[in-house]
Amino acid sequence: MKLSDRFTLGLAYFSGVLTIIIGLLHNGVIHTQLPHIQMLSQEYKSGWIWLFLCTGTAVAFCGVLCVYAARGLMRKEKWARHITLISCIFLGAIAVSAVIIMQGGRILLPLVLMSLWPWWKTRG
Repeated sequence: MKLSDRFTLGLAYFSGVLTIIIGLLHNGVIHTQLPHIQMLSQEYKSGWIWLFLCTGTAVAFCGVLCVYAARGLMRKEKWARHITLISCIFLGAIAVSAVIIMQGGRILLPLVLMSLWPWWKTRG
């Protein structure tokens, strides 16, 4: 395996693991958001908490899929390219929507680009 291929594989693993960590950290900081939603009714409060946890879980799942497909990308397998691309598009949609509704998300935009790099590098 060439050095550039090793770098690409390492970047695929790194970006996937970093995405998992960010998703889990997102779920882990829910306690910091609870004081802000105390004024909501119970049904809105429950929905907000559910949406918050689903977002973090979805980000972590995108990272799992990127890690899962990393070896297949190096072998130029079509399924791995599709999984990586769809995961990155979904992660990008989460990031852009979070930026639009002013809920952060800026940390995900560079992560999307970093996750797309192995997909782009193995397009041959």
